[in-house]
Amino acid sequence: NVVGVVGGAPQEALLRELGVTPVNYRVADLGAAIGAACPAGVDLFIDNVGGTVHDAVMERLNVHARAVLVGTIADYTRPPGEQEQARHDL
Repeated sequence: NVVGVVGGAPQEALLRELGVTPVNYRVADLGAAIGAACPAGVDLFIDNVGGTVHDAVMERLNVHARAVLVGTIADYTRPPGEQEQARHDL
């Protein structure tokens, strides 16, 4: 099962056309949405975003899962120094 995290209805529709299960990151409980889409946990995580998406998925990684951390787009607009602090504040 392939799951893609998106931010709106058009992207959700596109993923469904491609046979991918969409999860909208703008839902109230992102962790629950990811858990519902991945009831057996996550075996492979490719992360371009970081932030709350990263945190929600990391809590659901299976033992021996693989995580490819490519970027942290969620932190790009934060001033220098706040990116690392935000990670510790969780």
